[in-house]
Amino acid sequence: MADFAEGAVDGMFSIQSNDPACTAPLCNIERMCKAMLDASVGTPLDRLAEMNRLKRRGRCISVDYQTDLARLRNTTLEGGRGRIWFYQTCAEFAFYQTCEADSDCLFVSKPPLNTLERYLDRCEYAFNITATEVRNHVEFSNEFYGSDHPASSRVLFVSGSVDPWHALSVNKPPVSFHACSVGRRRLPPRLDVGAAPH
Repeated sequence: MADFAEGAVDGMFSIQSNDPACTAPLCNIERMCKAMLDASVGTPLDRLAEMNRLKRRGRCISVDYQTDLARLRNTTLEGGRGRIWFYQTCAEFAFYQTCEADSDCLFVSKPPLNTLERYLDRCEYAFNITATEVRNHVEFSNEFYGSDHPASSRVLFVSGSVDPWHALSVNKPPVSFHACSVGRRRLPPRLDVGAAPH
């Protein structure tokens, strides 16, 4: 269930655009932080629950593992959006945000449910891509793209200060733009299988 809980929080704290001029509730980092720091709403857990209620408009989140697996095999346009990104992780980059037993991840559980092994099992279940193949794909991608030392020149790798993908970018020389983002979470420092323990 840890992976489902992480997904629920991930959906609440999306910083895809982080528009400082937005006016909707919880539409940017500043508004989300303000909501999480509002002690009048109760405990931090109460605040998180209230944010979930507001962001999801009262809709529930499925925490059934079999339902999650079924989504990975859903090839329809309407149902397969998450499948596309997950396929890319299996076939190219293997970016997984894990909660291993010995990590500081907020969603670590006993037994650990959101592990590298579990993600690799899903690759095999959904796409018939084995763990060995995933590792080979990552190795190939790092070779092909140059990992964090591409053999290129006159290229500017731009990262925003709240861009969760900046850790996967080439940051030499470091170029950063304040309060810019393109994704949801802070990502790992390298492009390795299982490189994102929290």
